[in-house]
Amino acid sequence: MFKKALQIKLLKESYCWRVVVILMVMVVVFMSLSRALQSLLSG
Repeated sequence: MFKKALQIKLLKESYCWRVVVILMVMVVVFMSLSRALQSLLSG
């Protein structure tokens, strides 16, 4: 019982970490894209 709860907790935590990593990647991609757009517009 306790082991099962621990597994579920780990699964939820890994899911949260996955969401955080995806969000960070999206932010980095968005920043690089906006920077490229700015350089294109200015250049």
